[in-house]
Amino acid sequence: MAIFKIEELQKEALEHEWELISTEYHNLNSELEYLCSKKHTLYLPYKKIRNKYECPICKEFSNSTEIDIINIPKIKSENITRLLALDQSTKITGYAIFDNDILIKYGIVEIKGKEASSRIIKVRKWIKLMIDTWKPDLVVLEDIQLQNEEQEGTKNVLTYKILAELLGVLEVFFTEYNIKYVLANISKWRNSENITGKRREDKKRCAQERIKK
Repeated sequence: MAIFKIEELQKEALEHEWELISTEYHNLNSELEYLCSKKHTLYLPYKKIRNKYECPICKEFSNSTEIDIINIPKIKSENITRLLALDQSTKITGYAIFDNDILIKYGIVEIKGKEASSRIIKVRKWIKLMIDTWKPDLVVLEDIQLQNEEQEGTKNVLTYKILAELLGVLEVFFTEYNIKYVLANISKWRNSENITGKRREDKKRCAQERIKK
């Protein structure tokens, strides 16, 4: 079996317009970090990359990127206040963009990665790109809360921990780059929009119906 040097793999990746981020190579099965030509972060062993350099995310999105949903933003005039609203999630996150009170763009983005830490890094990169592209005057970020449901107690605590980590990373990011942001309290928002229901699923369904209207 041939033993490859990391320098050889880095050179090969560049020939395919990819970038090998990892600095060590152990064997064909060891996971390496790559950036494909569309700048997707991938964690794949060399044996899955060699001879084809096919990005699974590019393939899923028909050779485009998740970021292409941003498109070219509308030019914002001086009398417009642009707001970027963000869901709290490290897997499938939603966003909405408003000029004053007019919704001009919305969508969802699926974040790839097995580990929560790697997904959080991707969320941060994606939000920075959204801010650089759309230049919002204010970011509204969904606040987090611990769900009080005994049947899924452990799962809820783990989810809350991950979202707390994400919130901390984003708050540091917004502060570092002097980006104005506020946290939207879920209970206050539900009360203001008359979102009702005994169970979480009922409240979620009621909120979806309200948003559709």
